[in-house]
Amino acid sequence: MTFKTKKSNAALNDLFSEGQMGLFTDGNGVTINPDFIFKAEEIAEKIEAVNVLAEIPKGLTDLNILQKGDKIHLRSSRNGREVTGYYVTKGFHDGRDKNNFQYYYMEVANTESPTEFTREFLEFTTLDQVSLLETKENSGYIPQKKEETTELLIEQIQKVPLEERFEVYKKFQNGYAWVSREWHDLLGDAWAEALVKVTTDEEYYEFLEKRNKQRDHKKLPKLIQKELERVFNEAAPGERLQHVVNIRWIELLDDKTDYEKGHEYYFWVKTTGDCFKYLAIKHLESTNDIKTFFNILKQLRLDYKTLAKGDFKGMHPTVSDGDVQLLHPDEVIVPTFVPLFYRGRRIAS
Repeated sequence: MTFKTKKSNAALNDLFSEGQMGLFTDGNGVTINPDFIFKAEEIAEKIEAVNVLAEIPKGLTDLNILQKGDKIHLRSSRNGREVTGYYVTKGFHDGRDKNNFQYYYMEVANTESPTEFTREFLEFTTLDQVSLLETKENSGYIPQKKEETTELLIEQIQKVPLEERFEVYKKFQNGYAWVSREWHDLLGDAWAEALVKVTTDEEYYEFLEKRNKQRDHKKLPKLIQKELERVFNEAAPGERLQHVVNIRWIELLDDKTDYEKGHEYYFWVKTTGDCFKYLAIKHLESTNDIKTFFNILKQLRLDYKTLAKGDFKGMHPTVSDGDVQLLHPDEVIVPTFVPLFYRGRRIAS
């Protein structure tokens, strides 16, 4: 079906060749209304995109030849997305591909303003089709300066209250190839330094009090409280945290529902996923107030494991107080307890 139009073909003639004009007219010279199909400008963009893609070089067989700043074209094997950008780095942050690179990262090009950079990053792999368009010498790419990262982050997080700073940091991360090995730890270090630098003591103590009210905490046995007081009073500057994580103890269990349970084995974990741990560690080491010291301990991760009866045989506690026994820092317990549900499955198998 054709549709007559009073519009002039002048606009189309400016955009398309004679052969391409055949898309808009039939053999009798009757013009199809281009607005009914889609805008002429959109057609021009599609044709231009096809012409550009036709000029893309053959995909690389070895992505390891890429150098930071090389301009590349990516065709994703996962969703078919095609983008142009700049290669920036390789290697996943946890080192899973350190012996055989599988993860690569690019910054998406700013097509509207080529002299500016989007700071939008994509991950790609050896399964994707990657073509080299220009080498770093000719691409004009300007890499991000690592030495500026901390100061840029400080500018951002100091604008908001302490409890909102981590959300600002997460948005800040997205402006970098943060899951890569090159940038992940660097950004983590920048967060630790920036957070400590902009947070005042008063601000942290107020935050600490509010946070502790929102959480449930295990009540520490008197024996462990005394040991922690000793650490507070006697540990050398900068060594409190290490003394705290060396404290481990067991508490006798009397569980009528499972007679294989013997003790609960407690210990603090030095590494924790808490995004504010850097403030906790700083003030744990520096505070002169024992109440604040115990409040900060509530921010550290206190872990535990259930011991089976017999797991404690041969162990020699340093101090005992009723059902609580403080272990020597070098004592290591390997729990053999199996939860009742899994125990039943193990017997059945």
